[in-house]
Amino acid sequence: MKKIILLFIGFLLFVTSCKTQKIENSEQAFDYVKSLKNYIADIKVTFKNDRSEESVFLKQYSSSNNSYRLDLEGERSYIYKDDKIYVKDIKNNTEYFVEEEFDEVYKYCFLNEYIKLIYSMDQVEYFKESYVENEEEIKFFGAKVNLPTNNLNISYATLYLDGSRYIPLKLEIFDSKGNRRVLIEYLTFDVLDEIDSNVFDY
Repeated sequence: MKKIILLFIGFLLFVTSCKTQKIENSEQAFDYVKSLKNYIADIKVTFKNDRSEESVFLKQYSSSNNSYRLDLEGERSYIYKDDKIYVKDIKNNTEYFVEEEFDEVYKYCFLNEYIKLIYSMDQVEYFKESYVENEEEIKFFGAKVNLPTNNLNISYATLYLDGSRYIPLKLEIFDSKGNRRVLIEYLTFDVLDEIDSNVFDY
């Protein structure tokens, strides 16, 4: 019996060792998060220009069939489906839709969309960084890509992943001069096996 227990413990240690060795660089980290399809997240989006700074809080839903939803502080809901964005204006009790191409910012805050962008671009700058806080090493992985847009105010972006849990921490969007124009912070990020499809009804 003791031998079986020891073998089982040894197996667990081996599996744990494999998992810790599995992700050693940013490419592997982003390969891993590519599999995270269903999730719900609370995000804070801060827009900054030369004169002012403004923040909004949103809840986002993402499903494995590439349906997305954003809820803006009880005012509006945006449902991304079939290459369109269906908007429900709660305050004014109206509904309408726009083409997905009109959204140049919010779509990149969905993890799946940023990952697709990474794998469709020729040049991706991966990096790994760390710092010490309260005698503990905090590490994270990053990927910087140019955005496929002619808008000089949103020229390129960098997504940062937590170095131990491999979930998004923040997304920074810069203009062509290197000024940060948009900061998207992931306040919560809950990965789900399944998500209610009714969330994406319109």
